[in-house]
Amino acid sequence: MTLEQKPKLCIDHLTVTAAKLEDGVDYVRECLNVDIPVGGKHELMSTHNHLLRLGETVFLEIIAIDPNAKKPNHARWFALDEKGDEQPKLSGWVAATTNIEKSLELAPKAAGKSTKISRGEIFWHMSITQDGSMPYEGAYPILIMWPGGSHPATRMEDKGCTLKSFSICHPKASELNAYFDGQFEDERVTIFEADDMKLTAEINTPTGVKILS
Repeated sequence: MTLEQKPKLCIDHLTVTAAKLEDGVDYVRECLNVDIPVGGKHELMSTHNHLLRLGETVFLEIIAIDPNAKKPNHARWFALDEKGDEQPKLSGWVAATTNIEKSLELAPKAAGKSTKISRGEIFWHMSITQDGSMPYEGAYPILIMWPGGSHPATRMEDKGCTLKSFSICHPKASELNAYFDGQFEDERVTIFEADDMKLTAEINTPTGVKILS
C-alpha cells in the first residue's frame, strides 16, 4: 500500500477506565476540576460512560462495566473484564479513520476486527479484539470509523476544555512509530521509550492546564 493509499489516523478520544463509573468520574473531576457530563450505555458491551468534549473532533471518555446490564457472552472492550479493583486511569485512546478495513491491514495483528456498535440512533465501527485486550497495552489506539456528518463531539456540552498534549510511553516505542509512519502525525502527540507503558494528557481547562494520567 503506497503512502497515498494509507488512510490517515487522527485522535478521536482518550479513555479513562474504572472498576466503577462513579470512581472514574470522581478521579477525572479531581484531576481536571471539571464536572464530566453523563454519556450513555453500550448494550453490546454492557458498559456505560461519561463524556467530556475536548475540541471539535476530540473528547474524553470515562467508561466502566454497567452493573445493571446483563453480562455479555463475549469479552468487553478496553480490557474492562480485567480491571477488578484497579484504580481509575488513562489507559487507552481511540483513533479515527475513514477506512477501518484498510487501517486494520496496517495495524498490529492484535488490533482485532471491525465491529459495528450502536447507541440509540448513533452507530459506528470499532476495532475490537476477541479477548477485549488493547494493542500494546493501550499504547496503540483502538480504531474507529464514524458515519458521515458532524463528529459526536460537536453535540457534547462544551465545558471549556481542550486537549493540549498527549504523551505515550512504551518499551516498544520504535515499533509504535513504525506503525504510525505515513498514517498518523499530530504535533500534540509524542511517543517515548520507557520501561513501562503510561499515557499522559495535558488538558486546557477554565482553571488552567491540568494533567490526566
